[in-house]
Amino acid sequence: MLKLQVKNLVKNFGGLKAVDNLSFDVEKGDILGLIGPNGAGKTTVFNLITGFLKIDSGKVLFNKRDIANLGPYEINKIGISRTFQIVRIFPKLTVAENVYAGLIGGTKSGCLRILLRSLISKGNIHKNIDQKRSNELLKFVGLLSQKNELAENLPYALCKRLELARALATKPELILLDEPSGGLNTKELEDQILLIKRIYEMGITIVIVEHLMKVIMSICNRIIVVHYGEKIAEGSPEEVSKDKKVTEAYLGSSLIAKNR
Repeated sequence: MLKLQVKNLVKNFGGLKAVDNLSFDVEKGDILGLIGPNGAGKTTVFNLITGFLKIDSGKVLFNKRDIANLGPYEINKIGISRTFQIVRIFPKLTVAENVYAGLIGGTKSGCLRILLRSLISKGNIHKNIDQKRSNELLKFVGLLSQKNELAENLPYALCKRLELARALATKPELILLDEPSGGLNTKELEDQILLIKRIYEMGITIVIVEHLMKVIMSICNRIIVVHYGEKIAEGSPEEVSKDKKVTEAYLGSSLIAKNR
């Protein structure tokens, strides 16, 4: 059974302790929210889990395997995928080719260099890609009709959906979503919440960094609050909403209640 274990994680940037002895577990079936003020260390935690940063001390275990010294590509291979706070897509590739990047990344032989060579030549990529799977993912996120569009021509909300499709293409057990609602209007936000819920219904475990409490309270079954890189609260949305440390340090006495 899937389990992510973060144990006594520490990351320093010069004299700044970005992550301070942080520990938490993620079980299969969780939708865990990771919240805190700007600069609390939330994205740094994601970068440490996914190999974009090296930890200073502590452990990250995925299904009992120590992954702290693995690179992003290796971590993706074992079943952890992610999106980014600032959307990362291949703007000069088509929508479909962006999903192909995830499909290639989800194969044993795939790596970024091979992917880019294949895409540049465009000679063999279509032969080696499960285009049916690509179309299914694009349909799932509502982008099938734009499959041949260049990604750079998509509006921002659809770029976020494309990044989700690419992350799902790697067939993750666990997906880390970094501010998936950032920059979206009210209608786009509602659509994004529904899409995240549908991803969860696929059996994928989710950890989500988010500032909008409406999203956290409507999606998550458990919340961790970090402040200056340190965990100050953990529990159900109801429990966290009543925690005095949380309201004093971050949320404000009425903010959670207002957004429920």
